[in-house]
Amino acid sequence: MKDKVVVVNTAPFIHLARAGRLEVLLDVYKEVYSPTGVEEELLFPAQARSFLETYVKVKATTNKAAEEELARKQRKLGKGEIQSYILYREIEADELLFANTKAQRILSGLGAKVRDLIHLPGLDRDSKIFIHQQEIDKYHLDLWNANYQTKELEGELRRRGLI
Repeated sequence: MKDKVVVVNTAPFIHLARAGRLEVLLDVYKEVYSPTGVEEELLFPAQARSFLETYVKVKATTNKAAEEELARKQRKLGKGEIQSYILYREIEADELLFANTKAQRILSGLGAKVRDLIHLPGLDRDSKIFIHQQEIDKYHLDLWNANYQTKELEGELRRRGLI
């Protein structure tokens, strides 16, 4: 598999850094790319940022019209996810590496070969469990935030007498 080129989104860098397993990307792939949007998003952990700056080819996407169109059509995708997909197409990479299952489903539906971080060769069982738990924690936090925002909005509408 060391002959493959991959485009990596932000979350895999964060999860692998927290698990102490960033090097697995170099063991599995010939070249690792990320778009500039991922570079902008990846502020911590420091190990992930350092790995990105040292080993990853950060490349700007060139098809801004395609980015804008995808953003309009797929509002559930973030900037880094959109740019990762566009870069994947532009450099004709072999795979996209994501931790976000929603983005995986959307981009697979567009014909991209997307690998879930959990299924990355070379990850031991403990690392997979750790990464999976991080995704579950993030999901619960997202649900809590959505619930909190809904209650705040409902309260504001009640105060205004709209409901």
